[in-house]
Amino acid sequence: MTRDMTSVGLPGVRGLQLKALARHHGLPASDYLGRLIDRELEAAGLSLDLPGIQIEMDSDQPDARVMVVFHDKAALQLPIWALDQLAITVMRFASGERVESCADLSPFISVERRGGAVTIVGQGTLNNGLHQSFAPNVAVAFARQLQRAAARARGGA
Repeated sequence: MTRDMTSVGLPGVRGLQLKALARHHGLPASDYLGRLIDRELEAAGLSLDLPGIQIEMDSDQPDARVMVVFHDKAALQLPIWALDQLAITVMRFASGERVESCADLSPFISVERRGGAVTIVGQGTLNNGLHQSFAPNVAVAFARQLQRAAARARGGA
């Protein structure tokens, strides 16, 4: 599994402060920082969608489908109705809950916990070969992005 990581030139004392804040909130530093980023994006009115992940609707078709494109490469095709179920399943795995992947999604994908990552694995002819892994706090952000797309598909916000 490859992990897309970045390094930030944070002064050591700020790193210690970040770790102290995260401990105070009972979170790993990366989870605390993820929540802080989401809160600031929302306050600034910026998109909460993860960069490089697009969710494209094809609701003109009778079997209304969605394509989730990961960094202009791998794509996941699902019926629109599956977005909410996928979001719930990803959140449950990200929380560390021991769950089975959702049976309703099994013709399309499975969701797994691999080490510390939440991994989506493609199933069937449309999604075969897809493997997309997320750190748990990024998996939660992805699940929320799926929920927003599902609300748009239903004509909501």
